[in-house]
Amino acid sequence: MTTGGVCASRMNNQDLARDSRYASAAGRLEHRDAIDAAIAGWSRSLDRAAIESLLQSHGVPSHQVQNSADAYADPQFAHRGHFVALDHPSLGKFTVEGPRAKLSRTPATVRRAAPSLGQDNQHVLESILGYDETRISELVASGALG
Repeated sequence: MTTGGVCASRMNNQDLARDSRYASAAGRLEHRDAIDAAIAGWSRSLDRAAIESLLQSHGVPSHQVQNSADAYADPQFAHRGHFVALDHPSLGKFTVEGPRAKLSRTPATVRRAAPSLGQDNQHVLESILGYDETRISELVASGALG
């Protein structure tokens, strides 16, 4: 039985499982509105964690849709250190999402909070653009950096 057949049988919808219109990817794509309606009708009465568990128990890769609070409480995200606490000069302590991918040779990190407006102007103007103090002073005086 295909994964789609497993899903349909777990939905107690054998007609859906046997319908030849859904036997191929092209057929499922063509009739996706009918499939979506069938899944919506089935899932409406179930808790999303129960749906996730049921699908996974039958080998269907799935994960429940999460809002921000759900994601923050997710034990897998906590285990992976996904959320990072930072100090911001004007906002105080707050939490941000860290890198999604964990790469062994080139691990991404969150090193600091996002800069405040204009916080890095001096560095950008001097180190990246190569402006001297006279040019920077002119920009400040003209209001271009305000």
